[in-house]
Amino acid sequence: MLVRAELKVEDSAKAYTERAVDVAQRLVGEFPGRSEPAFLLGEVKYEQQEYKEAEQIWGEALKVDSSQPYAYQAMGLMALEEGNYETAISHWRKALEKDPNWPGTHRAIALTLMHLGRVQDAVPELEADLSISPQSPQTHFLLGQAHFQLEKLDEARKSYESAIRFNPRFSSAYYGLSRTLLRLGQRDAAKEQLDRFQELKGGERKAKREGEEAYDDLVAQRSALARTYDRAGMIYFSYGNDMKAAAHFRVAGQLDPTHVESRFNLANVRAKKGEMKDAIRLYEEVTRLRPQDTRAHLALGGLYSRTGRPSDAEESLRKVIALVPDHPIGYRELANLLLRTRTKPKEAEALARKAVAMEPGAWNYDLLAWACYLNGNYLDAEDAASKAVELEPSNRAYREHYETIRQRR
Repeated sequence: MLVRAELKVEDSAKAYTERAVDVAQRLVGEFPGRSEPAFLLGEVKYEQQEYKEAEQIWGEALKVDSSQPYAYQAMGLMALEEGNYETAISHWRKALEKDPNWPGTHRAIALTLMHLGRVQDAVPELEADLSISPQSPQTHFLLGQAHFQLEKLDEARKSYESAIRFNPRFSSAYYGLSRTLLRLGQRDAAKEQLDRFQELKGGERKAKREGEEAYDDLVAQRSALARTYDRAGMIYFSYGNDMKAAAHFRVAGQLDPTHVESRFNLANVRAKKGEMKDAIRLYEEVTRLRPQDTRAHLALGGLYSRTGRPSDAEESLRKVIALVPDHPIGYRELANLLLRTRTKPKEAEALARKAVAMEPGAWNYDLLAWACYLNGNYLDAEDAASKAVELEPSNRAYREHYETIRQRR
């Protein structure tokens, strides 16, 4: 019902922009005194380049709830556009105070610091951003730029290569890599990367010309409206109204068939409601639209396992490891799957050891203890179980596992 009614929008840019405002204002009316709808209305005004009105709306919303990071991040962008670098950084620091894991904020601070010539200070910011978003090609690229400027050429090379791994068409990363290899004395390899840069750059110029010729304001505004519906859906979801959340995610997906986030969010709703078939279908759509989305592969690993498809689950989790080899989550989840299915206990132990090496937390130690125990490595199992209990002494399951292993030994 809601989906059909919401899709009846006059085919004009003005109608799309007006509908985006309507969606946000409707939320404000439904939830008076709540900050999230007001922040969304500010976002809509910001996207429509009504900056002063957006700043006023956010300012009022922050008086109600100062915990929301988005407003601070957006106000930082506005300050940056006005050339107020220190003010921008101050806003972004406030955003991180509210949510230390807010994606892209550390990168924004780093880029601004680099503009100010404070390259050394930018490096830890970029590293912090990668701990949040390890697949970000932009962050890997900027880290390459910083290392290059600091004469750390081997580190620069690795960062540029990571940027290319996550975005094989990132032309600037090829150029940066070429310059780095040349400085390292690898002339042939540098020329190969420069040739690839020139090839991609030529394609980008052509695409830009064609894009300018084919640009359709209606399509752009329709996509913007889809984003508004998606964000409204997230607010409904956070308030526990799964039905309205799902309806808004569906509208977003129908307005923009390439909108990945709305499909991912709708899949989360379906999974929460136990509608596994629909959830799997939607997560699979996400992986087709965005093959490097580790969230979808990770979710599919869990759902495939729960629906009796262990081989598909294993394949999905191996993709997670391939996409983020420096993050423990893929190793941990695959080890857990292999142990539960009792198929490859030796490999499971090796994976658990990698997870512990990357993140020596109680959960990973407990997993390693289980793996060692099943493989008959009782001394290592007891040691790992002991560490899990030491880290979380109040966890009853960890204590029980430790006692079981001790008795077996």
